[in-house]
Amino acid sequence: MTLNRLVALGAYGEARTLYRRSVGGADETVRNASFERANTLQPFDWIIASEPTYSGIIETRTGWPHGNVLTIAGTEANDVARQLLLLVPGQYRLSADTANVRQERETRPLLTISCVSDNRAVMSAPFAAAGAKPAAMQGMFTVPANCPAQWIAIRNTPSFDPVDSDPWIDRIVVQRIGR
Repeated sequence: MTLNRLVALGAYGEARTLYRRSVGGADETVRNASFERANTLQPFDWIIASEPTYSGIIETRTGWPHGNVLTIAGTEANDVARQLLLLVPGQYRLSADTANVRQERETRPLLTISCVSDNRAVMSAPFAAAGAKPAAMQGMFTVPANCPAQWIAIRNTPSFDPVDSDPWIDRIVVQRIGR
């Protein structure tokens, strides 16, 4: 609750300092990017939805050698997972692995990054189309100077096909590439 309260007050740096003291370890841009650890200290850890019409499910996929993935379930367009980032202004590259994603662009889940202060999207990209074999998803974006905190979110989109494909995502990486 303390971390959420500090974030609500715009005290992002103080919240991050308290989070780091609590969890220790390396400072990751996207924390738990491979969904291998428990998500206990929100909003810096993943907030994963568990609703009847949209949810995120952390699970191990047969044949995927990198451990757990986040599977997107449901048909309601909504955030199934999100976490708070504190990226400094500049240019970034995003990459992730996705699978079980339909070819039709309008039915693919989205990965978005938006400013906390005004909900302005700085990046919105559909998952890479892929069958059971994962595909690499990549994108570039710029964090403006007036955007000190951002939400990274995995968003479900309504499916026009009643057959559930169980799309999933793993190994989300955000790297700074320039000012």
